[in-house]
Amino acid sequence: MIIRLLYYPEVVPMRRLRYAQAILVGAFLFFQALGIVNAQERINVLLVASEIEGYENKIKYYLGNIGAPGDTTMPSLNPVFTVTWYNLYGVASIPELSYLSNYDCVVTWSNFPFKYASNDEYYADDWGDRLADYVDAGGAVIICTFCFNDLRALAGDIFSQGYSPLTNSGVWNRMNWSEFDIPEPESRTDLEDELYADVDKLGCGWRDYCSLESWAGSEHFTYNDGEYAFAYSQDNKVAAINMYPGSAYTDENPTGGHPKTFNCFYDWKDINAGKFPQDEAWKREEMDDEFPEFLRNVILWLVNEYNP
Repeated sequence: MIIRLLYYPEVVPMRRLRYAQAILVGAFLFFQALGIVNAQERINVLLVASEIEGYENKIKYYLGNIGAPGDTTMPSLNPVFTVTWYNLYGVASIPELSYLSNYDCVVTWSNFPFKYASNDEYYADDWGDRLADYVDAGGAVIICTFCFNDLRALAGDIFSQGYSPLTNSGVWNRMNWSEFDIPEPESRTDLEDELYADVDKLGCGWRDYCSLESWAGSEHFTYNDGEYAFAYSQDNKVAAINMYPGSAYTDENPTGGHPKTFNCFYDWKDINAGKFPQDEAWKREEMDDEFPEFLRNVILWLVNEYNP
């Protein structure tokens, strides 16, 4: 009966269709609990940033409810990640290596300087050293904006030879909109195919001026204006995404309805001029989910497939 209801939806009232779908969802969860249906093994991801508490909600929500590439059928029932948030803003200490070792991948960024709460001392070097130790122990690290920025920069061993493929160029950050230079599907490399899965358009208004290091892998992605967008180390499981994965300029509850994108999709100049994201609905609509999907693809590739 359920199969019949779903196979001929045009002749079934919407209420009955939703009822049948709810039964299928319940059956999936029941059989999964019994071990008859196996959920895929999730990757443990730690989001670590010097950030305003609460700004991580949308990133955590997206990554915690996203399915595998190409999966558009109830991905939240079988997400690919278990996501944990750790705020480094004004902390007394940074995470120990033993704590980081519980995770397959650490994604880190900054909105504020890396400073301890007790003595106002910077810990950018300490955090960078800890991340390098984590990589040496087999972990994967993704570094995002503004970690390459003079005022909010990350430092330490993670920027030594063989680790982060992008480094601070000695200039402050960009505050202008540009999009990833995404090639057409028929002309993509294998890596581009993998990292651009489900990604048609991607842009950012908050970026850093970066330098590409000699130990970067043979492929890297750029923005249309030539700024580096993504790179990876040829020596370790370290990647850099030159995008700020911070808050979204919307009051919508990320757990209610369809959450909106992060502010990396909006132009800082437009916002300063009083033009908020609602004035550019086409960007918001066409780019919804694009950064989380790109980040998902980078995590999956870095953790599961990349062997430097």
